[in-house]
Amino acid sequence: MKYLVIGAGGTGGCIAGFMARAGMDVSLIARGDHLRAIQNEGLVLLTTIDGRVRVPLSSYSEDEYADRPDVVFVCVKTYSIDEIAPFLRRICGAETIVIPIQNSVGTGDRIERLVPDAKVLDGCIYIGAEKLAPGEIRQNGKFFRVVFGMRGGEAPLPQLETVKNDLEKSGIRVVVSDNIAMEVLLKLSFVSPFAAASAYYDGAPTDKIASDPEKMKLFTDLIEDIDRLAKALRITFDVNLVEHNQKIMYAMPPGGTASLQKDLNRGGRSEVDTMIYDLLRLGAERGASMPAYEKVASRLKERN
Repeated sequence: MKYLVIGAGGTGGCIAGFMARAGMDVSLIARGDHLRAIQNEGLVLLTTIDGRVRVPLSSYSEDEYADRPDVVFVCVKTYSIDEIAPFLRRICGAETIVIPIQNSVGTGDRIERLVPDAKVLDGCIYIGAEKLAPGEIRQNGKFFRVVFGMRGGEAPLPQLETVKNDLEKSGIRVVVSDNIAMEVLLKLSFVSPFAAASAYYDGAPTDKIASDPEKMKLFTDLIEDIDRLAKALRITFDVNLVEHNQKIMYAMPPGGTASLQKDLNRGGRSEVDTMIYDLLRLGAERGASMPAYEKVASRLKERN
């Protein structure tokens, strides 16, 4: 199968880099100095298992890419989805599978509205990774799992088994879920409360939150808000959401920073809408009480 990864940050860079290293037919859409470095010298992957590896990788700007992929992984931040929609409409056909990899609810629905001809799934990813420099991506730790599935309970496409096998041959763990709405919200139930609590406490990292009862209370209250939202959406988890996410927080390495906080520190655009405000709006629409998110949103609006 022919794969395309849009977005060359930590997530997209690792997906494309691991697949290229395994000999898969994969291309990467990147920009600026990052694109030029990959085109000229390949992608440098720094991994816990293999150390420093330079991977030859077909890389293009949106204007340069002229192929029609079988599978597209959308790995840009949620605020960039509207920007890439014309490109997606140009390269996608009726048989193209689009797999969004974002920390947000409803991304598949949003992309389908923008690109109605493609077969749009939903998905999420578990990985610690970041761009270090032009052409260089670091994977933090050993964990790398991609989860995707059909939206709305549709029967899975037969091609998904091939996608799963190709990713697994590349060293990536895969779950093809028959309840992707639950999987996406489960991932978000840690990422969003962590990002919201960190932002509320001026960028507090994982260890500062885990060691402070006041900060952990806000983190826990935010998880309980997500749990109420899930019930309003008729989504049932097979774990105790608070215990599940508290365990993750206590196991996180010290100094871990939310990607939202990194965006806020840099200034400019951030995922504050999808991480906080969109969840509040969805809660209001579905009648779910979310007082902890209201508290965080109020603090952020005061600052801005």
